[in-house]
Amino acid sequence: GTRHANIWRGRKNEDSLFLVLLLSVAYIGVIHLMPNSRSVHFNSILLFVLVVDLLILCFCSHQRTFVLEVMGRHCGYLALVSALACGADYVFIPEYPPEEGWEDHMCARLSENRARKKRLNIIIVSEGAIDSFNKPITSEQVKDLVVNRLGFDTRVTILGHVQRGGTPSAFDRILASRMGVEAVFALLEATPETPGCVVTLSGNLAVRLPLMECVQMTQDVQKAMDERRFKDAVELRGRSFTNNLNTYKLLSNKKPEDELPKSNFTVAVLNVGAPAAGMNAAVRSAVRLGITEGHKMLAVTDGFEGFSRGQIKEIKWGDVGGWTGQGGSILGTKRTLPGKYLEKIAEHMRAHCINALLIIGGFEAYLGLLELSTAREKYEAFCIPMVMVPATVSNNVPGSDFSIGADTALNTITDVSILNNPKNLKKY
Repeated sequence: GTRHANIWRGRKNEDSLFLVLLLSVAYIGVIHLMPNSRSVHFNSILLFVLVVDLLILCFCSHQRTFVLEVMGRHCGYLALVSALACGADYVFIPEYPPEEGWEDHMCARLSENRARKKRLNIIIVSEGAIDSFNKPITSEQVKDLVVNRLGFDTRVTILGHVQRGGTPSAFDRILASRMGVEAVFALLEATPETPGCVVTLSGNLAVRLPLMECVQMTQDVQKAMDERRFKDAVELRGRSFTNNLNTYKLLSNKKPEDELPKSNFTVAVLNVGAPAAGMNAAVRSAVRLGITEGHKMLAVTDGFEGFSRGQIKEIKWGDVGGWTGQGGSILGTKRTLPGKYLEKIAEHMRAHCINALLIIGGFEAYLGLLELSTAREKYEAFCIPMVMVPATVSNNVPGSDFSIGADTALNTITDVSILNNPKNLKKY
């Protein structure tokens, strides 16, 4: 910037001089990989969890344990979200190192999961993973521990730089376009006094953060980890990181039966509408959270039709194991609305003492929830909490910006467009 400014100083055009001086002080950064937020390329890298799905398909007939090492250096965001996305049995990240005696805890969890007839165990290790004494934890170390303690057939997979390549996901293409536009707007609105900023994503909005503030936060995280203030390190990573960590711990750690609270509260879960990728993961999360809170969880098969026929059964913690990466709807789903089945549905709700209803689905689920709510004056059984989780590739549920299943549908469209492009056919 300074060199160009010196060149322009020799010219008489004051407007040009002002423009170049402005560009020399207006620093706008679009982060290509910021592991603690939704940045460009992060979503594409996260698609490597498809490798886990392939491992499950290839080795489901073998009782085997896989240790996957992922990128991230001193940031465990990628490893954490990967573990959450594929339902890993254990995860090692630098911001939240395992407590002393983690070896016994990990082996006990693997043994419990194997006892539930889970044929494949997945352990995610961030390349910068450490223990509570800041000593490195390596994927080979984890493998040797599993082999020596449990005798499980164990393999190590290090994806390395493969995670950097490949075509961008649909989400990354859209995000990059939005961030590029926001960066140009930031430049056009800048003045010589405007401090440098970073364009990033907060929720679903492209925002500008002060550059030095971001640098300071990064340094604070590293300092907290060096000083073994790991709780502070997690909080400094941001709300998204903290929420993901809490969610993973909640869904992966099953409490002993005698430690679970007793609520005498029964929750029914069903899918309604067309199948959408992610429905099963939503059911898994709801079931495990409900059980952790001491509730009795019921699964309703085949939507409102199945509800009217009494296709209701209790669903346990282990019943939803491995559901995270499964496509379609394991519970079964139909587009049928509850209108003509209201009497029978109310009857079965009374018979099973259902205190709350969770509907996961698309626009039909939305309409079905409206019909049940409207019928409350006539049927007392419907006077209970009822919640809908939007899950549809159409992404057309009122009040929702982004529905479960839409991202997978976009990626499928992107993949097909790549294959149909004549320029790319030579590559396949």
